[in-house]
Amino acid sequence: MGVPTWLGDLEPIATAIAAAMAVYAAFDARMSAARQSRETRRQGAIALEAMLTDYHSEILEWAAESIDWMSRADSLTFFDPEKLPDGVFFDRRAECIWRLSALLDRGRLFFPNEATEKVGLHKPQARRGLRPIVLDQLKHAHNYVRDLRSSAPNAKPPMELHAAIVDCKRQFVFEVQRVVEPEERQRRLKEILSSSSAAA
Repeated sequence: MGVPTWLGDLEPIATAIAAAMAVYAAFDARMSAARQSRETRRQGAIALEAMLTDYHSEILEWAAESIDWMSRADSLTFFDPEKLPDGVFFDRRAECIWRLSALLDRGRLFFPNEATEKVGLHKPQARRGLRPIVLDQLKHAHNYVRDLRSSAPNAKPPMELHAAIVDCKRQFVFEVQRVVEPEERQRRLKEILSSSSAAA
């Protein structure tokens, strides 16, 4: 018994349907691969941002403490040692000096000296090169506090030291911002969040 002729008429239709299904399957696979690729990139961006956040959080913790102690250094310029109990002013000044010194050395863990192959080759390894600008501000503030109420003949008046310490603090904040880039970080986070909502 032969195949009905109407079944033979369906063969081109079946072939077309099979071809369309194959094209759709290939398209769907391509779209799925593209979605997977976008998600992989997004997850990579999130991981990188998390790593930067951890690193920057350590810098920001150090920077916040540095700002606190530069503010305390500035406040000392308004005190008259003779109007405080004996030794109180100089005790506070001494604490401020050693705190700023310690913060300066802690800052070297984040901001190593630059041009170490060219500058200060006669010095110990840790002291070679040029101190970064951000650490210069702590060094200057440290020196200004040390000079505060000094009996040296060329000592600067407190109000002049006040202005100098304020300048140090402003420059310090600016230099830290250049490293942690708060605006750029916000832009990256918005991109990640927008790509997340688009993927959903």
